[in-house]
Amino acid sequence: MKRFWIPSLLLLTLVSTGFSQKITSVPALPALERGLDAIKIENAKADLHFLADDALGGRDTPSLEQQIAARYLRARLMRLGFEKGFKDTFIHPYQLPQWGMNAVETHMTLHVKGGDFQWAWGKDFFYGTGSRSDRDIKQASVVYLGPSSKANKSKAKVEGCWVVVEGSRRPSRKTRTDLKSRGAHGIILIPEKGEGEEIAEKQASLYKRQLSPSWREGPEAGGFATIVLPLNTADALRRAIGKAKPGKKISCKISERCSVWSGETTLENVIGIWPGSDSKLRNEVIIVSAHYDHVGKHEDGRIYNGADDNGSGTTGLLALCEGLAEYGPMKRTVMVMWVSAEEKGLWGSSAWTKNPWFPEGMGPVCNINIDMIGRNAGDKLNITPTKKHEEYSWLTKVAMQQSKFEGFPKLGNADDYYWRSDHASFRKNLGVPVIFLFADVHEDYHKPTDTVDKINFDKITRVSRLVLRVLDQIQEEKLSN
Repeated sequence: MKRFWIPSLLLLTLVSTGFSQKITSVPALPALERGLDAIKIENAKADLHFLADDALGGRDTPSLEQQIAARYLRARLMRLGFEKGFKDTFIHPYQLPQWGMNAVETHMTLHVKGGDFQWAWGKDFFYGTGSRSDRDIKQASVVYLGPSSKANKSKAKVEGCWVVVEGSRRPSRKTRTDLKSRGAHGIILIPEKGEGEEIAEKQASLYKRQLSPSWREGPEAGGFATIVLPLNTADALRRAIGKAKPGKKISCKISERCSVWSGETTLENVIGIWPGSDSKLRNEVIIVSAHYDHVGKHEDGRIYNGADDNGSGTTGLLALCEGLAEYGPMKRTVMVMWVSAEEKGLWGSSAWTKNPWFPEGMGPVCNINIDMIGRNAGDKLNITPTKKHEEYSWLTKVAMQQSKFEGFPKLGNADDYYWRSDHASFRKNLGVPVIFLFADVHEDYHKPTDTVDKINFDKITRVSRLVLRVLDQIQEEKLSN
């Protein structure tokens, strides 16, 4: 007990004798400095090592692994104190039409004198790209047109018939369109014997992809089919052709059943809100976006981790959130949004911008989109729209002014990518000014080798700091050129 008495007695003595010292507080850092200091390399590393791990399976749309990534992003928003960005949740669900093949119910039959040959899809015949639709064709006649390269010259009557050609590739798109307009059911390609195995191998790979569900407006009833036969099936049809001349019907018939199922699937964006503090300006919402999906796994099991595309932008947006949490409320509201299915065709950003949701009284004023910001030279960063682009605005000007403070002396030109990432949806559907920050493609683009060990984390954090600087600068009363 004695060791506690000595300091206490000393303190009483100092106070009683007038030796007390005034305690002064350390001045608080300005909001921007606090925010910039909170964007740390070690945090970015931790986030990207999770998001680009093999366990996340390439974050394909849709996939269980992508759902896990979405919930990781949601958890981070919750920890940092963001408000829910879509009504009463952080997850914005949207639906898309989905359809795929009923493999068991899809088949063909070659009817010849003396019996029938049953053909199974994926073994005895393959569909070319774009051939899947709901069809049921019963014992249609067959017209032989000879070499596929000369099919465009044939004037044979093909209405209600299958067209058979021989060669290393199917006829041109123009020829296929012409044959369809003349009433043909479809084209059947018999490969040349020297190339048959190679063609069949390629078609088998395509077959595996066709087994996976796709998204469309819906299958086209009675659509035009292009079919490739492997060697064993082709030989049976060759015997039926015999010595027939091009342009003539041959002594067989072919039936086909192509069965397609259709429905809807639910996909997810992740959205958080950092409310503004100004009574008026808080209703003006600045949206910062990045897509968190990638292309998943190859059929051979290889994983496309997408560390740069767009694990880097996803991580950069998380780093920005860390900065905002330390900065505190800005005058205007900031909405952060991770969208899915960018790789499929900007589906996530398109779905949200076509039916946007904001808290009552709020609306968008601009969008900042970041994608692939972790590779190439440390001082290289591109932007669109530039002054050369018709969509150039005050927002690009602000980014240009601030970039030098984060080690990007001059922003390069990314105008060729203006319509290729999610900012395009915000511009097209909301009509607000946009910018796209992008460090360009590289040798690992859309390859399994786009891995986390190649990422420049310092660059990611500097891009995040640049975005925070832009947000800080555009808090004035009026936004204009």
